[in-house]
This record gives sequence, structure tokens and C-alpha cells, in this order.
Amino acid sequence: MYENIGAMLLNSLKNASILSIEIIVLVSTIIIALDFIKSRPFIDRYAKKVNTAFSLGAGTILGITYGAGILISEYENSAMSTKDVWFVGTFLMICHAIIEDTLIFVIFGANPWVIVTLRILFAIFFALIIAQGVGRANQTIHTQS
Repeated sequence: MYENIGAMLLNSLKNASILSIEIIVLVSTIIIALDFIKSRPFIDRYAKKVNTAFSLGAGTILGITYGAGILISEYENSAMSTKDVWFVGTFLMICHAIIEDTLIFVIFGANPWVIVTLRILFAIFFALIIAQGVGRANQTIHTQS
């Protein structure tokens, strides 16, 4: 227990400051590592020949911005179907930046395996449902034409 409200506020401020520093260090380290990975020549070389799997992998690990950029590029180059775009987009909406987000929750004491497992399972489940719906809608449109 605390002697007074001032002691409680001081302790809360100290703990919040420590947590903020931990988050800043974590996010900064990840940003530096990702910038290093993205600056490697092999990423540029293979980024021009990406497919659905690369878009999923990049978005899941590197974050939604990078994955979405690849997704848009691939769709504009007609390398992916509308159904694939919806699947990847839905998956990334739920399961993007899985490393950074999980590590932030771990700082708060969460179990990383539970977070990763549930995010991946929900992402697959909802992405499949959305992709099936888009596939059915495309079939309906093509049969009516």
C-alpha cells in the first residue's frame, strides 16, 4: 500500500516511464532491423517478382504497409486474382506485423504463443470466409453477364 496519493502517483509515473522506454527501445530496434532488411539488394531483386505468399510473408513480418504495397503492385500487374487480393488483404488486416505487436504485448506480460496462435487462426478463418464470398460473388457476376 501507499502512504498517500502522491506516493502512488509517483510510483505510477515511474512505472509508466520505464514501460514507455521499453516500448521505445523495442520499436526503435525493430524499425532499424526492418530498414536494414529492406535495404538489402536481394529484397529489391525479388520484390519485382512477388506473389501472394511473398505479400503475406512481408505483411505479416514487416508490417501492413510493406505487404499492402506489394499487394497493390501485384494486383495492378494482374499477377493476383481479386479473390487472392481479398484473401491477403483480410489476412493482413488481422495478422500484420506479428513480431512487433506480439513483443509489445509481451512487455505487458502476455503469453506470446497465445497471441500469435490466435491471430494466425483468426486471420486464416476470416480470410477464407471472405475469399469464398468474393469467389461466389465473382461467379454470380460472370454467370449473369
